[in-house]
Amino acid sequence: MLSSFSKWLKSFLSDRRGSISVIFAISTIPLVLAVGSAVDYAKLSKMRSELQGALDSAVLAGAAYRHAQDSERIGEAQAFLSSNFDGLLVTGAFTADGDPTRGLIATVRGTARISVPMAFMGIVGLGTVDVAVGAAARGVVGPPICMLALDPDVTHGLDIQGTTDFDAIDCAVHTNSGSPRALNQDGGATGDADLFCAAGGFEGENFTPQPYSRCGTVPDPFAALPMPVVSGCDEHNTQMTNGTHILSPGVYCGGIRALAFADVTLLPGIYVIKDGDLELQAHSNIHGAGVFFYFYGNNAFLNHHSQAIIDISAPTSGDYAGIAMSQDALSSVGETSILSGGPDVRIVGSLHFPTQILKIAGGGDFANISPYMPMIASSFIVTGNGVMTVQVDMDAAGYQDQLAHAADGVILIE
Repeated sequence: MLSSFSKWLKSFLSDRRGSISVIFAISTIPLVLAVGSAVDYAKLSKMRSELQGALDSAVLAGAAYRHAQDSERIGEAQAFLSSNFDGLLVTGAFTADGDPTRGLIATVRGTARISVPMAFMGIVGLGTVDVAVGAAARGVVGPPICMLALDPDVTHGLDIQGTTDFDAIDCAVHTNSGSPRALNQDGGATGDADLFCAAGGFEGENFTPQPYSRCGTVPDPFAALPMPVVSGCDEHNTQMTNGTHILSPGVYCGGIRALAFADVTLLPGIYVIKDGDLELQAHSNIHGAGVFFYFYGNNAFLNHHSQAIIDISAPTSGDYAGIAMSQDALSSVGETSILSGGPDVRIVGSLHFPTQILKIAGGGDFANISPYMPMIASSFIVTGNGVMTVQVDMDAAGYQDQLAHAADGVILIE
């Protein structure tokens, strides 16, 4: 088109048959160029708009991708951009910045560039014009994850059995298991939460809402928790029965056993359960404020029986603020810690068993009087015939937010 127009223009200008024709030709040039420039400008504007829209969608897709690896988010954004310009050479560059303290929340930034061929502006040497745009999107911080199963290799990260009604109030449940049954619900059991998410898949029809699959993994928010001093022993094979007892913080070698009808008061501080378990038998009563249990060594786990009353709250300051129990990740790996009971369970603080199974065996209204009891474990088994409640009301408990959070949508930020 440009070649033909140029030849016509030269021929027109060289025609000396009449001055009127020359004048007309000269006067036509600005008009032709103006019209052509307007057409090219409209084309550039349309392409810029389309490129911006495609890049906006690409960074949103990358930020919304429920895998925690930044490389996968970048790949998702790149693939989305390319799919919108099939057959056209579009150059895109992306970066992703995951926030490990917020689980699957990430920021994805990108630029895109395309060369647009010009129809008329080539007359003045502009054969193509580069169009470049930029955009960024970020995941919206969603509800706190109040139950987090860390092990990526187990069959069930969360297994809800029996006739239990599991209710995670205003919070999310997440499992890192890549199994097709990472979230599993059997029989008449139900699961209710703000969000269920699994790195693998799920099985069961009684989840509300339906879980998301292929969510990626969330790191342990307490992975850097410092270890208390565990050298030596302050007490050996502590056992209590009948009557009232008062325990002081220290290293309890051989563990602590509260037998039937023991009423145990815990003074504030750190209780190291070393080379033994914390066993609370039926009809025992253990209570205290500002208490932190640390499980260390061989056979170090929680063994809480049904009808044993437990009423403890975590420290409100220091390294263990908001954490009621934690297991050393290298100690008693693969053991099962058990928490049984009903409305007689009140633990205000996080339960942290990173390499142990945590089995919740509830009856009645289990833990519904605990305003803040998030749980982190290798995996979970929830069984029984009652209503099990998990809450993370940080304001009511007086703790700062320490938990990973689920993603709850994405927004453009640039």
